[in-house]
Amino acid sequence: MVIVDFLTTYLLYPGTAIYAGYNTNYATDDNSLTSDLRNDHRQLFIKASYLVRF
Repeated sequence: MVIVDFLTTYLLYPGTAIYAGYNTNYATDDNSLTSDLRNDHRQLFIKASYLVRF
C-alpha cells in the first residue's frame, strides 16, 4: 500500500503565498474484525494567503 500526501508552497512576495496539496485518508471498517485499510476519500486543494496591512 502506498500512502501519498504532499504540500507545495509558492511565495509570490513577503506576505503572499499559494499552497497546493493532495491528501488521502485510509480507514478501517468499524464492523470488520480485520485491520485492512481502505481509501475512503482523496482531496486535492489550492489555497491563497495574503497579508493585509492598514
